[in-house]
Amino acid sequence: MPPPLFSRFLFQRRTAKGAFAALLATVLGFASAGAAPVKTQLVKTGSGWQLVRDGKPYFIKGGGGGGPKDVLAESGGNSFRTWGVGKDTQRDLDEAQKFGLTVTVGIWLGDNPGGIRRGIEENRQNILKYKDHPALLAWSIGLAAAVTAVLSL
Repeated sequence: MPPPLFSRFLFQRRTAKGAFAALLATVLGFASAGAAPVKTQLVKTGSGWQLVRDGKPYFIKGGGGGGPKDVLAESGGNSFRTWGVGKDTQRDLDEAQKFGLTVTVGIWLGDNPGGIRRGIEENRQNILKYKDHPALLAWSIGLAAAVTAVLSL
C-alpha cells in the first residue's frame, strides 16, 4: 500500500485507473545503474516510509532546476529534480551520472482531467525512453499545478 500522500493524490479516484495504474507501475518500477536495473521503491517501516534504492535506504539531498551539478555534488548533494521532459533531459541525466547524482524527472500532465488523460499517454514514450538511465531515481508525476485536476478525476 502506498504512503498516505500517494494514496490521497494518486489513488483517491479510479476514473483513469487502467492507464494510470500502468503508468504508475512503470514509474515506480525500476531505474538502472550500470548495466543492471536498480530497484527504487517506497518501503513501509515502523516509523513511516523509507525510499530505498538498490536495497539501501536513500535520503535525497539536493535541489531543483538547472544549477551547476558539480557544485551540487561537491556540496554533499546527491540528487536533483527537473520540471519536465524536454530537449535537455538526456543531458541532465548524463551530467547527473557523471557527478554521481540521481534525478527525479518531472512529467507534466496538464491542469484538467482531459489533459491528464492525454498526458499519461503522451508521456508513456518518455518513460520508456529514459526509464533505464543509470541516474534516474524517480518520476514526479503531475507536478504541483495538477493536484487540483487529479483530485477532480
